[in-house]
Amino acid sequence: MISLDDIKHFDLRRLDPTKIDLTKVDLRKVDPRKVELPTVRLPELPTFELPSFDLPKFELPDTPELPVDRIAGFARDAAYVGVGAVVVTAQRADERRRELTDDVTTRVRKLIDAVA
Repeated sequence: MISLDDIKHFDLRRLDPTKIDLTKVDLRKVDPRKVELPTVRLPELPTFELPSFDLPKFELPDTPELPVDRIAGFARDAAYVGVGAVVVTAQRADERRRELTDDVTTRVRKLIDAVA
């Protein structure tokens, strides 16, 4: 039987993973309240500062006025198409669910009749 002290002091460099048989491991015997996980201490990371610089400033050219009505109409049409796709998909999923329920019910009844 392996104790927790054996696990804590085990040298992982001696481990040959090809010889481990996990079929014999029974995790039901491990009490998770008594397992102590090792503490990992990371080395302190070095600190450094990035150089500061100013981004160049530039002016964007004037753009023509956008046709707001056309953009709003396009967004409205896209929303209608998206809602319609969701509704059709939900209807098809409900139809498939009903077909599957009917098929399973029919098979179960046939099985019950065959057994009885």
